[in-house]
Amino acid sequence: MDEPADRIHSMVESIVKELVDDRDGLTVAVLASAEGRTLIITVRPAGNDIGKVIGRGGRTAQAIRTIIEAIAARLQMKIQLEIDDKNSERKQQQSHW
Repeated sequence: MDEPADRIHSMVESIVKELVDDRDGLTVAVLASAEGRTLIITVRPAGNDIGKVIGRGGRTAQAIRTIIEAIAARLQMKIQLEIDDKNSERKQQQSHW
């Protein structure tokens, strides 16, 4: 990863760690495009922490996205934030039984 991607990764990770109970179960991954102008940041909180990251009515997630959009505009980049529920795949598999 290049410097802007590293800085954005660290910033998102720092923000989200302050929101969750299980800091060790949190993963934040960044996927950069080949030219480095587009980033996809995937946040995977553990257990019940997904609600803390999304917030009531999605307000917390939207606030994080607003900060990321401001940084992306300044850096002339496109940055997408995805919040992934680790348990969603397990829930989908169980619903098929």
